Order: sequence, then C-alpha cells, then structure tokens
Amino acid sequence: MNRSFRLGFGLVLVMLLAGCQVASPHHVAGTGSAPVPLQGTNWQLTGFVEDGVTTALADGTSIPMSINDGRLHAQPCNTLVGPVAIDGSSFKSGELVSTMMMCFGDQGEQETRFIDTLGAVTKSEITGDKLTLSTSDGRALVFVAEL
Repeated sequence: MNRSFRLGFGLVLVMLLAGCQVASPHHVAGTGSAPVPLQGTNWQLTGFVEDGVTTALADGTSIPMSINDGRLHAQPCNTLVGPVAIDGSSFKSGELVSTMMMCFGDQGEQETRFIDTLGAVTKSEITGDKLTLSTSDGRALVFVAEL
C-alpha cells in the first residue's frame, strides 16, 4: 500500500509538472515574458526610419531576415549573406555577398536603402517581438518576429 501511494503521488506530480511550461521567448512585450532572441528568429522588415519618420515597405514586397551562428541572411530582392558581430546591443554587419538578379522599380530602390542602412547599423534593440536596428545618424530598420 505504501508503494501504491508513492506511485500514485509520483504520477500526480508528473502530471502537474507536465502542465507547467517554460515561457516561450516568442511572447509580446508587456506580458512579462522574455523578448524574442535576435539569433534563430525569422524577422520581417516592417519599415525604414529616417529623420524620425517611419516608411512602410512598397506594396507587394517583403524583406525577410534571419541571423544564425553569426551569419546574416536577408532577401530584399537578391539574397544577401554575410557575417554579423553582435555583442550585447552592439551590432555590426560584415561584407555581404549577394546574388545578382536585376531588381526594378520600388523593389530595387528598397533593396539599395536596406543594404545602405544595414551597413551603417551599430545597435540592436528587441522589445517583445519587435527588433530595431539603428544607425548612429538616426536611421533604423524595424522588424517583427515571425511567430
């Protein structure tokens, strides 16, 4: 009977613990959860910031970005790949290798703007599922995590 009690108690304890979950880092700010990690998350650019004004992406376009093991991968039109140095909130992309597709109109202009801004980024900040990569001259790239 003592053994049955311990076995039953152990089963109840396991069931209770199985119901507990560690908070996922993919929760939105304000919920008390940790922010989404910079590396290992798929990010979608939502806008460019210049002179305090945020500009949305051109209609029908998207710019996904991810960072894994110190390597950045983005696709503003061409595929961009290269090293990135991250130390706390310090952020610096290295030389990027790119495919050489022709990117016309808004998509081409947007890619140029993305590459120019990314090359000048010095700081990263994550709040919940939002990533802001900022330059020292006040420009920024604003991303949201794909959850």
